[in-house]
Amino acid sequence: MSDTRVAPGQQHLIDGPRIYLREVTRADATDRYRDWLNDPQVNRFLETRFETQTRDRILDYIDAQASAPDAVFLAIVRRSDEQHLGNLRIGTIDPVHRTATLALVIGDKSAWGAGIGTEAIELATRYAFEHLDLRKLTARCYAVNLASIRAFEKAGWTREGIQREQFLCDGVAIDGVWLGRVRGQAASRGGAA
Repeated sequence: MSDTRVAPGQQHLIDGPRIYLREVTRADATDRYRDWLNDPQVNRFLETRFETQTRDRILDYIDAQASAPDAVFLAIVRRSDEQHLGNLRIGTIDPVHRTATLALVIGDKSAWGAGIGTEAIELATRYAFEHLDLRKLTARCYAVNLASIRAFEKAGWTREGIQREQFLCDGVAIDGVWLGRVRGQAASRGGAA
């Protein structure tokens, strides 16, 4: 596996065995991307589900992230066929405490259950620690989003806390789960990020 490298027209490109992460661009705002965000199975745990997503809304978000000094917004792309599978965001980056939150969505349901989320989290974690010089990352999941929690835990993250009845999901109050990873903490799948 190669390290982070810069590609023409791309600020970041982080290579993994099956995927790579690159900046999300306006060209990514396809009908397919819009359809992910409006699919009730995909958006069940996303805050974007409360409004219909349009191409213009997606373009506005991509533009805002591209100009944000405290965030990195990356596309998750399958190496074998260059298919855009989802997105990952590191931010808001706190330069004083050297922390950030990591969030992701795998929009392409054909990639669900294949470990793509775990690989993306591992790559982003390594990038955040080695290239952004962060010392800690956090993530928050709905307690019923077991696939997301498992993906973070497989990537070496640990559960740090519970927020009781933090979210409404399908009309029911559910807990939020905080996960974290500290720089230098041994990863569960070997090594340290």
